[in-house]
Amino acid sequence: MKKMLKKLSVLFMAIIFLGSLASPIYAKASTPKTKKVTLTEKSRLFTKQGGYGRKSTVAAKKKVTIIKTTKDKWMQTKDKKWIKDGFTGDYIYLSKKTTTYKKEKGSKSAKKLAAGIYKVSVANTNGWIKVKKGSKTYWIKSGKFVDSYIDLGNKKMQDQIVTILNKERAKKKLKPLKQDPKLTKLAIIRSLDMEKNRYFSHTSPTYGSWSNLLKGSGYNTYASGENIAAGYSTATSFMNGWMNSPGHRANILSPNYQKVGIGIVVSGKNAQYPTYGTQIFAK
Repeated sequence: MKKMLKKLSVLFMAIIFLGSLASPIYAKASTPKTKKVTLTEKSRLFTKQGGYGRKSTVAAKKKVTIIKTTKDKWMQTKDKKWIKDGFTGDYIYLSKKTTTYKKEKGSKSAKKLAAGIYKVSVANTNGWIKVKKGSKTYWIKSGKFVDSYIDLGNKKMQDQIVTILNKERAKKKLKPLKQDPKLTKLAIIRSLDMEKNRYFSHTSPTYGSWSNLLKGSGYNTYASGENIAAGYSTATSFMNGWMNSPGHRANILSPNYQKVGIGIVVSGKNAQYPTYGTQIFAK
């Protein structure tokens, strides 16, 4: 009887052991959490984050279902496309002369593109970009999208400057200026260029006049102006500096302008000034 019980006991334990091996593992399928994001600006969908593999555009104020957000503000949609609020990838900025190629991954051509802004017709997922200048197109494999510069400005100070600026205009019974995203991107590029190339002027040593950037970006306007400043630490001090100068004050209080872009950059170690500020006005 004891031997039988021992056998049963061993058998019972074996059944439990085998049963534990055979029992299914219950696991829930991993479903990404989704959230609805309302875009503040027109934005393009891309196959790859960073502006590559251009797809359709999504209008401002539209809601997009997002499953993932990266540190640099790229968002992955439910259908595995990438979008960044305000990023369309339609223009690229070259900060120096850039080699061009006859075709994607092809041999170099004799033409070099001067520093400036160029319209993008293709941005492939492998990093090759096709740009247009006049009626001609060129392949390049370097450059930075104008859209990406929006993240390099000090947004808090930029917004504060617009508020102060419009208070000054209100004193003169002038209509407020609307903060324009495209002008803001160009103003940030201007401030960064001054910081990087250690100059303080309306004319860049690389692309020439600031108005070249405006024209190159396809921004059409009947009237435009630029204010620059350097070394100020607050929005108020920037505005005081501009308002105490007759020429800068005239731009701020001009009835000819309807829009403005502000670009404030906090400098790196090797810059001439701790900060650079640019205002670009347009009708």
